[in-house]
Amino acid sequence: MRDPSRIVLVLVAALAAPPAAASAQWVDQQPLAHALSTQVRDCRRLETLRIPLRSTGGDIVTLHAAGRAVAERDGAFAEHGLDAATPLQNDIRAQLKAYLACETPFMKASQAMLNATADITEADPRTEMIAVFQYGWSNGGDTLVARPGIATPADFSGATLAAQAHGPQLGYLARVLADAEATVEAAGGDWTPPTMRWTERLLGLDAETPGGAFLRDEDIDAAVVSRTDADILTAGAVGTGAEGSVKGAHVLLSTKSASRVIADALVVRRDYLAAHPAQVKSLVEALFAAEETLREDVIKQLVDWSAVAAALLGDRGAETEAEALWSDYETVGLKGNIDWAGGTHPRSFQAVNNDVQSYLVAAGLLREAHGLAVADWDYAAEFGENIFDQRMAQLPGFDDDRAAGAVDRLRAAGDVADRTLFTLDIRFRPN
Repeated sequence: MRDPSRIVLVLVAALAAPPAAASAQWVDQQPLAHALSTQVRDCRRLETLRIPLRSTGGDIVTLHAAGRAVAERDGAFAEHGLDAATPLQNDIRAQLKAYLACETPFMKASQAMLNATADITEADPRTEMIAVFQYGWSNGGDTLVARPGIATPADFSGATLAAQAHGPQLGYLARVLADAEATVEAAGGDWTPPTMRWTERLLGLDAETPGGAFLRDEDIDAAVVSRTDADILTAGAVGTGAEGSVKGAHVLLSTKSASRVIADALVVRRDYLAAHPAQVKSLVEALFAAEETLREDVIKQLVDWSAVAAALLGDRGAETEAEALWSDYETVGLKGNIDWAGGTHPRSFQAVNNDVQSYLVAAGLLREAHGLAVADWDYAAEFGENIFDQRMAQLPGFDDDRAAGAVDRLRAAGDVADRTLFTLDIRFRPN
């Protein structure tokens, strides 16, 4: 006769056991020109402009302009007489398809993602990309997590890495690998390019993301993930293997130390800009105004982070993650756009494109390099009158000699003490 207590224990154990985790799911990263239809449709004037959102801190600017980030307040789009829809679209392939069909004349993505579309967009004069607005830079939001055997980027030689196919970090990854190769070869070593494994999506820890692949597959030595996913994989420092972390996993690098690599931009079709320049300029001016107001509203704690989380992360409860999107991002405003649009700045639109395209061509993801264009605008003249950017303010230089001379004259007159407003001690450690 069977022991009923044993049956109960077996059933309880079966119910308590977690389901087996699905293995990582990989995709082929092929040139977008091979993966998409390139049919182009003419544009008509759109009364409602569709500005795609991605899950980045810069897109909170668009949400703010649309009146979706602060409760009970019209956004800058409405104030500029614009009607705009702001759908979430992280997939550059879907953005490109809508752009070619002129369901929207805009794409918003990292410059790496935009450059990956250039074989298609630049093949037709109507759809040539004209960059009109830089949102800013990733400043800690993109992270390389690694297993214990990876101590420096030089250890990527011969390793296996996971990243999102056609994702925003391609330029960052290219920069890290180029620097690692140079380091190895300078030390007299031989560089073996790492094996790349590609996933469909970026965010989260399921089987279709780099973080999920890193969690499930011990053969993945490192992965490019968001900072919030990195915090889980590393348990905030070094992974213990508990609570979704990977034992020994650590953050090797992030865009906190390479904060001028991943740039986000808005581009418009050449034919639409030529036909409707005033409408596009109004849109850009509204984005500048929203960026200025948003930075103030964050300080004043007026931003509805649950609304931001719902719009960008699909989860109204992910308020902490939504705030992290902002804290790990640097918007640049009018001053940054002036630098970015100019051809001489070391991290201009063209300079970033050159870095990215070199990698895309070498990796077989782009047939040839393309000279992408920025709007032929004088940003300071076009937008400076109505946009105050405190980052453009120039403080007069401090003249040490004149200051020292003034103090000497006061000492000579014997009235330093009488004219001193307050004193304080500043204590330093030795050296």
